[in-house]
Amino acid sequence: EDLQITWPLFRWAGTSPGAEDKYFARMGKGIISVYEAPSMGLLDKKSFRVEGLKEFLWSPAMPWLSMYVEETNDGNTPARVSILDVTTRRDIRSKNLFMVSDLRMFWHPQGTYFAAVVTRHTKSKKTLYSGFELFRTGERDVPVEVLTLDNKNDKVLDFAWEPKGH
Repeated sequence: EDLQITWPLFRWAGTSPGAEDKYFARMGKGIISVYEAPSMGLLDKKSFRVEGLKEFLWSPAMPWLSMYVEETNDGNTPARVSILDVTTRRDIRSKNLFMVSDLRMFWHPQGTYFAAVVTRHTKSKKTLYSGFELFRTGERDVPVEVLTLDNKNDKVLDFAWEPKGH
């Protein structure tokens, strides 16, 4: 499958006050290339290789990327949502997910929370149902809470965080 070019081509990182506009990135097939301003050079002179990469988002507060990696067609490799610190190349937190039809990512405006809205399918792929993976990125070890809807017929159409606080 060919990679669709998404706009904007380059996405700037949101970082704490005084450090804004330091990093920007672009996604290619299986890679995320992170650049450092003002030199415009590739960070650590190498891209992040991510097989099956579908989407990424910057944290609004830290030099962290959230990434969505698709499940393989054979179902042997699960989908994965990860948060990566680009300055240390360290995986902050990852979560494997099975039977994923779609995943949308949302950072809290202050960067203290991250949500993955997951649309899953049954084994037969005939029924879709929604749920949430909520990452508390402002806490040690980034705990993850799973929220599933009691009624599997309920669909999540959109998601938004409160602008400040919890």
